[in-house]
Amino acid sequence: MKRRKRAASASVLSIALVTGAAALAVGGGTTAQAADSAFYVDTSNSSAKWVAANPGDSRAAVIRDRIASVPQARWYTTTNTSSVRSEVSSFVGAAAAAGKIPIMVVYNIPNRDCGGASGGGAPSHQAYRPR
Repeated sequence: MKRRKRAASASVLSIALVTGAAALAVGGGTTAQAADSAFYVDTSNSSAKWVAANPGDSRAAVIRDRIASVPQARWYTTTNTSSVRSEVSSFVGAAAAAGKIPIMVVYNIPNRDCGGASGGGAPSHQAYRPR
């Protein structure tokens, strides 16, 4: 029961953090707002990569200011424990170096989404636990 509570608490925290980041993004956050945020802006997210690859595009400034420079969650969906540990460590380290809080979503939790098209996750709590 205690492990289940911890997993549920972590999921709720992830959802709360994602919701907060989404609210900022929907509100048309600017670079200044993102700088004031306590949350980490991942400079390697796909929108930041797009802006870097398309500096002459007329949409680049808007995408940079409203998407790429707004704190967003990094999603972890794999069951490869060693890969996830390394990715999480790197992401958390980058956030710590920036003095910010990372936003992460663990999407391999058992019985996620209670079925349907996005149902899935680890087949059991035993399979979900670190090895």
